[in-house]
Amino acid sequence: MAKELGLLDYVRWRLQPDVPPTIRNFQTLFIGESREWKRGVEAGQGSLDVAMGVLQSERTAFGLVDAFPESFDRIMSQLARYFPGVQFTYQTRNVSSDLDAEEKKQQSYKLLEPVMGELIQENIYDIALYEFAKSYFFLAGEFSGNGNIGSVVGS
Repeated sequence: MAKELGLLDYVRWRLQPDVPPTIRNFQTLFIGESREWKRGVEAGQGSLDVAMGVLQSERTAFGLVDAFPESFDRIMSQLARYFPGVQFTYQTRNVSSDLDAEEKKQQSYKLLEPVMGELIQENIYDIALYEFAKSYFFLAGEFSGNGNIGSVVGS
């Protein structure tokens, strides 16, 4: 289906309730409650609460795409405890535009303007989870020099 549609029509299709929630609170559902992407599964406050708890767990490593280098370093330092001697590296990929991040964001907003209100409404739990994750990620960075982002739980 995606190959047959442009981005705007694809988003419209994915926002329909009878389509699996691939772009509707997906992160909240995946992290918080159900790893089953089937019709009828929708995120709720309970999903958000569970997802926030998962991010706070000592056993959880997560990062933010908009803080990729720092995220990679934190996750790498956690994995290094279990895989000593392994060098973790990455190569930048998927760079297909001369636009900077802000220009890309503005271009996307303009393209998706007809569905932006619905897109935000259908992702309100993901937006809340992202804001929580961002705050927790940077708070943990202030208190944890060893890369263990879960170490601030209970602080």
